[in-house]
Amino acid sequence: TAHMEFTTTHTEAEALLLVGVWTKEIVFRRLGALAALLVCGQMISVEAARVFGKRMDDAELRPDFALAIIFVVAAAVLYANSHWVLRRWADVFAHEVDRHVMQRLSYVAALMLAVAAWIAFPETWTAVAWCALGLALAVAGRRFTLPELGYQGNALALASVVRVLALNLESSERFHGVSLRLVSVATVSALLYITSRWGGDADRKHGVTFGDRFFSFAYLADVFCSWSSSALLALLAWYELRSIGVANAWFVGGLVLLEVGLTRRNVSLRLQGYVAFLASFLRIFFVNLNADGIPGTISPRFYTVLPITIGFLYVYWRLHDRGGDLIEVERKWKAAEICCWLGPISVAALMRSELP
Repeated sequence: TAHMEFTTTHTEAEALLLVGVWTKEIVFRRLGALAALLVCGQMISVEAARVFGKRMDDAELRPDFALAIIFVVAAAVLYANSHWVLRRWADVFAHEVDRHVMQRLSYVAALMLAVAAWIAFPETWTAVAWCALGLALAVAGRRFTLPELGYQGNALALASVVRVLALNLESSERFHGVSLRLVSVATVSALLYITSRWGGDADRKHGVTFGDRFFSFAYLADVFCSWSSSALLALLAWYELRSIGVANAWFVGGLVLLEVGLTRRNVSLRLQGYVAFLASFLRIFFVNLNADGIPGTISPRFYTVLPITIGFLYVYWRLHDRGGDLIEVERKWKAAEICCWLGPISVAALMRSELP
């Protein structure tokens, strides 16, 4: 019954707005827009708050798809008002206040979509739903040249990262025999990386330089999504792997980032790779070199540190071979030379721990 009341009220508000548009009556238009906002506020403060109360007490963690659909329909109507009605009857909204209110309805619609995703996909799946929704908005914003959708998509990406840090990483549930933390965090990381491709390619397409792009919102969104994706994968390795294998996982991840960064000429990915290399190098001194094996077998220090050592020399060769593709910052801070030094230092530390 409550769902039907919200649907009816929202329909009446939309009818009032459209009547104001067709008759060019400013009072009807403003009352319709105000009524739509009030209905959305009531839906969040009543229905969404009721679901929140149940989940906070762990009384009911099941999804409510019927309520989620109501929120999705409300969001669709608000998006239509903001991006179709406003453009179709632009002359009717000549007043600045009316135009701004109609434009801001798009952000209210994004909020309603986020709440709908939270209602339909509770617990650890909320972050995945938000991130997928953010990707969809980013793609739609790029496809239809609507920057507001891009902003909303990046806001949802940020919300999904916060959600993962607050909830998903501490999850110990299983999903078809697989760690739910592994499935959800890996999915969010993949979606964030795809979102970053849609956020930064616009600047690269128009030939914006690295220094100019630093002040571009699209580039900052690209950097945030890309770095967040890598950071979440690093944290996932920390939680899922044995302590002695984390350094190797970080190094392999850094190697992938470096290779992709060199292939795509992406500075941000290469910088992420350097951070992963440094973190891997520092970790071997705190964990790997202190690991004791079973007498008479190959020491875990040997088979975990030696591949990292060889990897550093490989990285030095790659950077030295592609030196012309590196930017001034990488050459100034001697990224290739530092990697060359980290290899022998790792060998020396390994010898100090292994040999009498």
